[in-house]
Amino acid sequence: MGLRGGTRSGPGDLSGTIRCTHTDKDLILDAVVEDDVHKADRTDPSAAWQVDSLQYDLYSGFPGTTDGNRVEVGAALLPSGPVAYTWSPPPGQQAGPTPGADVSVVRDGAAGTTTYRLAVPWTSLGFDRAPTGTFGLSFLVNDADASTATDARDGYLQWGAGVGAAPKNPARFRSVRLVR
Repeated sequence: MGLRGGTRSGPGDLSGTIRCTHTDKDLILDAVVEDDVHKADRTDPSAAWQVDSLQYDLYSGFPGTTDGNRVEVGAALLPSGPVAYTWSPPPGQQAGPTPGADVSVVRDGAAGTTTYRLAVPWTSLGFDRAPTGTFGLSFLVNDADASTATDARDGYLQWGAGVGAAPKNPARFRSVRLVR
């Protein structure tokens, strides 16, 4: 698979596994990303998408409908430590650090892996509880191997679509339904 918007020399340059689970309280994203170069020297968490990081978008409606709300959240390991950031909040909330998020991002330079765990409360995603119906979801892993003076992102690998390029498009998200 090619790197969207860039080149990828193979699995060591960017690959990994992502698993999405949930509790009654949180949506949980666990990932182990293989990446030969870790670049994430931003000080402003709102710029985390420009460096090695994860992003996901959740759409409260069925993909392709216009009756839902889109929420965009991400995680990165910046010099100040792990951050969870919400770029597109649900109605009534503000962009900024993700309220109530539990985030862990650990880089193992010798193994060339970054391990992410991002648990975000359903309330921070615009739900009062775990949804029982179908909703839209898409996520990506950003890869930044270049100089970080400007947007360092070389590209990204994605599951679904509609997140990595503007305009964001919930019609391209994948349909998801939670199971126990």
